[in-house]
Parts: sequence; C-alpha cells; structure tokens
Amino acid sequence: MENQWLTPVLKSIEPMKLEDMVFAKPHYTPKRRDVKQGYAVRKLFSVNRSTRQEPAMSLDEFAAVLMPECPSAVAFQYALPDAQPTYEVYDDINVCLSEMCITSVNPPPTLTKVAEKYTTAEELWSNLPQYSTEEVSSLEAATREQAVSELWKQHRNGRITASKAHHVWKRMKTQDAEKGCHSLVSSITGKAFVNPNIPALKYGRVNEPFAVTAYMSSQKASHSNLKVTQCGLFVMQDHVFAAASPDRLVSCSCCGEGLLEVKCPFSAADQPANVKHVTYLEIVNGKTHLKHMHEYYSQVQYQMGVTKRLWCDFFVYTKSDCFVERILFDETHWLELLTSATDFFKTYICDALVNKVE
Repeated sequence: MENQWLTPVLKSIEPMKLEDMVFAKPHYTPKRRDVKQGYAVRKLFSVNRSTRQEPAMSLDEFAAVLMPECPSAVAFQYALPDAQPTYEVYDDINVCLSEMCITSVNPPPTLTKVAEKYTTAEELWSNLPQYSTEEVSSLEAATREQAVSELWKQHRNGRITASKAHHVWKRMKTQDAEKGCHSLVSSITGKAFVNPNIPALKYGRVNEPFAVTAYMSSQKASHSNLKVTQCGLFVMQDHVFAAASPDRLVSCSCCGEGLLEVKCPFSAADQPANVKHVTYLEIVNGKTHLKHMHEYYSQVQYQMGVTKRLWCDFFVYTKSDCFVERILFDETHWLELLTSATDFFKTYICDALVNKVE
C-alpha cells in the first residue's frame, strides 16, 4: 500500500495572553497506548512575574535614576521639561556645554629650523629665541621617550648637551680651539653617525631599567615619599643652545628635588662597582667618589645647571654590585661649562647650522 501523508486536522485556536497559556505534556502508559493515565497535568513552562514585560519608565522616572550619576549631562537640559535652557532656541541637539580649558603649548621649533631663516652666523646668534616656561615644559614632556623619540633627536641637533659639555669645555681651554674641533661640531649638529649597537651603548640601554629599580630599592628605606620619574629634554630659557636629558628626576619629602644619572659599565658587567673595576671612581679620604676631572662629573653638573636642581645621585650598576654618590651642585664648575658652551656655540655651531656644514 502506498504511503500517504496524513491530512492535518485544522483546529481553530482563539488568541489569548501569554500568561493565560498552559504548556503541558500528557503522560501515557509504558505501551504507548492512546489511553492517558490519570496523572495531573504537569506544566512545562510558566509565565512568572520576572518574564513579564514591565511598563516602560516615564521620562521623569528615567531621569531621576540617571541624574544623580551625571547631573550636568547635556541631555537633561533638552529632555526635562522643568530644566532651565542654556541654549538658543534655534540650536540643534549637538549643542554642548561650554567649559573653560587650558590648551597645551606646542614645542618650539628646532635650532636647525630657526637657522634656516638666516644667512650668517652673526644673524643667527643675534636672533636666537628665548623660551617661555610653558615652551620648556612642553618640549620636556614631548620628549620623555628620549632616544626612541624623533623629536628628542631633532631638538638635540645643534645644542650643546650635558654629554658634550666636558669635551667643549676642554676644547675651549686649549690654545688653538679650532684645530681638531670638526668632529665635535659634527657630533653636536647631528652630522656624525653613532652606531647604536656598539656593545657598551647597547648594554647600557638594556640595563638602565634594572639599574633604576636597584636604585629605588636601595634608597626607599632612607627617604620619605621617594619618587623617581622619567623625563625628556630640558632646554634653558635664556640659553636655548644648552640642553640636558637626565636619566630620571628624583624627589622625596626629606631632600627635595634632584636628579639620577645611571651608569652601567660594560667593562665591569660582572664585577664589583669599585675603583678596581670602574675607572672613573677614586678613593679620597677613605671614601669612594666620582673623579671630579672626569667627563661624567661635568655631565651631572651641566644637568643640574640646566634643570636648576641642586643634587644628583650618581649610580653605578653592575650585575653583582652597585654604588651611589650624591653629588651637590658646583656652581663654579657649572659657570665654566656654560661659558665654554656659549663661546663654542657662537664661534662654531652657529656657522655650521647656517651653512649646513657636514
């Protein structure tokens, strides 16, 4: 016999509310006969109060819930009938509340850019800009990544920085300062290539964060509210050719504000940080000190002079040891460094910037 589909029996179902519907399944005997057992009908689903759709909040109720969290929201000034309008009647919904804010000052132009306006070194020297406090702060904040920042590199070009101050000072003390100064000028103006992958430089970059952590661990017990923060390039307001990038800024409740200069000597990587293994340290009156005639002493003095801070913690870090010395501001040496930097910039760097000497 050929199978045929059963013709469905159409039943008329009256519409009803969901809460009045009964979802149930009848029970049958084990032999599945069409005889229903006398069990009570078991509901498979019930519409309780939690599944019913609650009536929508009124606008006033909705606003009453949100307003405590953000009473100044612009939406309330349009939506609430009782709110006093702060907008013109012809404004659209995109009107916002006016709020006083202070915009940041853009970093000043680089010295290379400034030099493009002039044709002689004398013109450049006579028209060097002076920076406002806001410009100095803006440049410092924008260059806190230091060597990773292109802006940091651009603003260093043409400036006598702390790492070059000692070499400039020594050069200007010689009888014939011009002789042999070409390489120093090229280095200051950014024309000389420095390989960043030299082992000693790379080692210092990699280990600087570990050194800073070691410094903080060694100092936190003896200083109240110690803070060590990153910083960018500082430039003097009235001597814009003088700049410095300390490794960190340091402050505490007991000592005020100072600097941190970190050294990670590659030659003493696994050695104790003492005079035997670190050539720029010496013993004076039984105590270890940074040599005052070394370029690192000039570096930290120049940093303090540019940033106007009165002390710098000089920290030598090796994998097995560390050494720290607090170096106080030496105004006499700083003024010698600044005078030499001024003369060198006026005599050699201005000409190199204007004429783009390679």
